[in-house]
Amino acid sequence: MPTCSPSSSRELADHLPRTRAVENAIFFAMAHRVGAEGPATFLGHSQVVGPGGDRPGRGDESEALLVCDVHLAQARAKNREQGDGLYRLDIMNERRPELYAP
Repeated sequence: MPTCSPSSSRELADHLPRTRAVENAIFFAMAHRVGAEGPATFLGHSQVVGPGGDRPGRGDESEALLVCDVHLAQARAKNREQGDGLYRLDIMNERRPELYAP
């Protein structure tokens, strides 16, 4: 997801990709613009986030090319068990698209 996040939105820009990756059990790449243009200063800090919220690739405020290894089997595993196995979440089977369809 390409963005032009201003440097003042650092906390949200850091939180959003991790949230989307975990809730959908996917790898999520967010490319942030860097530098300044006029009065705006852009954040940088692009990142690749894994299905568990880990960050196999992360940039800083400078222009860069992120290259990282991702293990697609992690994204294919849509079942999650939390704690001692008491809380099982099957992401795909728990969805209810009829509630958000027009």
